[in-house]
Amino acid sequence: MDQNNKFNRIWDLAIILLLFFIAAAIRAIPEIIGGYWPIGYDTFNTYVPELTKFNGDWLNWLLSANLLYFLIWPFQKFGQIDTIILVKIFGSVIYGGLTASTYIFCRKFLQWNKLASFLVSVFLIFQIPALRLSWDLLRNMLALIFFLPGLYFLKTNSTIRNIIILGILSILIVLSNQLVAVVWFVVAIVWIIAQLLQKDWKNATRIVLASLPAIGLFYLVARYTNANNFDGHLIYVSETNRVLGYFELYKSNAKYQDLNSTIFSLFWLYYKFTLPLALIGFYLLRKNLILTTLTTWLLVGSFSSLLFGGFGIFVWDRWMLMLVFPFTIYAVFALTQFNDWVKKNKILQSAWQKKAYALISFASVTLALSYSCWYVIPFLTANYDDSRAPFYDEKINSYFPPSMIHNAVGYEHIPAVLANISYLNDKLPRNAVLVVDNRYRGMVMTQLDLTNRIVYASPWSSKINTNLINSLRENYLGPIYLIWSTYENVDGFKRIYYSQSISVYRDKETFKQYLLNN
Repeated sequence: MDQNNKFNRIWDLAIILLLFFIAAAIRAIPEIIGGYWPIGYDTFNTYVPELTKFNGDWLNWLLSANLLYFLIWPFQKFGQIDTIILVKIFGSVIYGGLTASTYIFCRKFLQWNKLASFLVSVFLIFQIPALRLSWDLLRNMLALIFFLPGLYFLKTNSTIRNIIILGILSILIVLSNQLVAVVWFVVAIVWIIAQLLQKDWKNATRIVLASLPAIGLFYLVARYTNANNFDGHLIYVSETNRVLGYFELYKSNAKYQDLNSTIFSLFWLYYKFTLPLALIGFYLLRKNLILTTLTTWLLVGSFSSLLFGGFGIFVWDRWMLMLVFPFTIYAVFALTQFNDWVKKNKILQSAWQKKAYALISFASVTLALSYSCWYVIPFLTANYDDSRAPFYDEKINSYFPPSMIHNAVGYEHIPAVLANISYLNDKLPRNAVLVVDNRYRGMVMTQLDLTNRIVYASPWSSKINTNLINSLRENYLGPIYLIWSTYENVDGFKRIYYSQSISVYRDKETFKQYLLNN
């Protein structure tokens, strides 16, 4: 028996390593095609500048749920590896880790066999929402790596060892990402209530005690600002109507009909292939309380703004992305149940059974290859300008990139942005105020000399934030400069430099005041 268990463990380890390298290799494809600069929005605008400009404030990293930075920093500090290269590498490594964690979850929590667990993990790798998650949400993925095995220890906590592991995983989840932490506590609370209803006081007490350190940390993280202001040089300008931190009035920024259309369009893009099987699997596994709670909460997060008339849980698109995990599990379970039915059906014995298996196998391989060629490969390999429907869709592209070979600035605009920043490094006066669209934030933070200069980062928009400009004029802090499109005339500003599609503009009013003062 021991020899057999050892053999099984070796096989599991081999499968885990295989899945890790497959997922990491797939995620590396757009990074390699993209060249030096990383793909993604948060990777480009948050991770790279915060790691590059780290000022030694470890507490800020800790309380802003940035455990990811603690993993990358040693390679940057002691390995002297370029931060941008590290972020590119870690994107692939974490995607591989998440895939491996999914396999472990299926084997340990669901107690599935190797084949079914392998299928879940492989299908996950090639799912559009999983790839979108990997595009730039590295903190979310890191938290999910801890979250999935955490569910096993939530259910299996009868030993001191398992209680300690449960407590450690809870802490790691909280320190990795706030959204996944919220999901974790929702699932844990429902599970605790279930234990109390069954009068299993010991189990409920063990979970509560193991969770107390994570609960305290989550309270601190929820209250702490997670925006690195780069020693006061960067000021974020937010237009979101946030209530109590985790709720948002969406209808203040979009009509209900438009919001409804966007949400359902994105959901259909993500799950139109897996949804039929996922619904069957959901019904068959509906008694699995933890899995059902997870799915229900993610669905509520995805559609809450529609359910409550434009008021809902914030970042609905990120809750929707995480649905890929339960949906993939449900879909594979539905397939395995069909396989079991074929085995047991007397009509499909002997020759008929063989033909049925051959037909099912052929259809599955054909469908998988067709899906990859038509759907996944273009998303992984097409340049932004070559992207087509269904990925290129202005309705959803604020939440979903038309291609993975894309970042906050856009590869085609990077040389122009660098040229503009180089110009500003030479010409921008001290005590000047630079207003940039949020898409340029990362490059400005890493490439611009910030000495005695303030940068205002305004949310992505096709229009200039006139309220911000007027406020800066009224509360004169210095001459105002702007990085904006070359093809736009900006009222009150003079274009003083351009490179291709990006220009530097100078505010006439505050520049006159600057000349008078100097």
